[in-house]
Amino acid sequence: RLESVDKIRAKMHDTEERLKKSYPFHPDLLDRFFGKWTDLDQFQRTRGVLQTFAMALRDAEGWDDSPLIGAQVFLPAPGQDGLSEALLKLAENAKDSDRVRNPQWPSNLKTELPRSLEAQKAEAATLMGREIEAACVASFIYSQPIGEQAELSDLRWLIGAACDMSPVLNNGLKAWARASWYLEECEATEAGTDVPKFWRLGPKPNLNQLHDSYKRQALKHAKSKFDELAAKKCPPLYEGLEEGVIVHKLPTSPADVDDDGQFRLVVLGADYAGIVGDPPNSQSADFLRVHSSPADTRTYQNIVLVATPSIPGLHQAEQQIADWMAWGEIKQSSQYKEMDSFQQETVRKREKESLQQAQTSVKNAYELVIY
Repeated sequence: RLESVDKIRAKMHDTEERLKKSYPFHPDLLDRFFGKWTDLDQFQRTRGVLQTFAMALRDAEGWDDSPLIGAQVFLPAPGQDGLSEALLKLAENAKDSDRVRNPQWPSNLKTELPRSLEAQKAEAATLMGREIEAACVASFIYSQPIGEQAELSDLRWLIGAACDMSPVLNNGLKAWARASWYLEECEATEAGTDVPKFWRLGPKPNLNQLHDSYKRQALKHAKSKFDELAAKKCPPLYEGLEEGVIVHKLPTSPADVDDDGQFRLVVLGADYAGIVGDPPNSQSADFLRVHSSPADTRTYQNIVLVATPSIPGLHQAEQQIADWMAWGEIKQSSQYKEMDSFQQETVRKREKESLQQAQTSVKNAYELVIY
């Protein structure tokens, strides 16, 4: 099965011999604990490794059927919240070994593991070995001491012993990277799969977590921003209109739409949203039926179209708009000034991308036409 996740590495001359010599343990896991982890002064080398594995194997015996002892043995039992005893011990060792920065690895992992689980459920549900959760543990192990990281090939090799569906594994890894609150940003991706090339679990929240906190606030104002985009900042909404069509962008009343025999398109805002298949909102229909007052029936009703958003489309657009607004708020924040140049560039890039997605979602929200 390891061959399915990395054919080149599986065929290297020493791969089979390394696996045999370390069996049933994964050789890369042993190398890491007896290598980089010995730089952590709270991690006892041989005794620490043996104690940790003893706890992990005891707890995993009832559910883990992987052919190799890898990162998955440090997971809590399926359905159990929090950290396993073995993983908690590793997290505390890593935390206590850096007294200056005092990284909160136990609480970080308690936050991060559920996000990796949700990513597996959403994008890699057919995997049976808890590979994406194991990737979270593996990334933590590879990220010690702080500043270390795993290359994608290392990560796949460590978690792939029970995996024979490489494309599904890649989808799960990408989903976790998008949802993670502690993986450091990596713009470099593998050609053909778009999976990040490097995996480092950082001690501080990443941009995703910062964005999430700003988005919750932005959602309160996304509906009003919908109207602003529709009126002033949404070129896709008005693409392809034939010459001679007069467009009215979010008029305040039917009196703003002349009744003179010219073809007119009336685009209304969020307050006029309706349900596809239901009778039109009466206030929306007024733009078609009347002119200056309820008593002033519109003469040229047959050459006026009224477009309004659907309620589901509006709600989807609000989510995309809040995404865009949150990145803009971050760019104006004090945290932005403290970011390194790579993170600042990432914020600017995501703001631009999310604006395009918001504009598309506003366009797509206009599902209702009254005529």
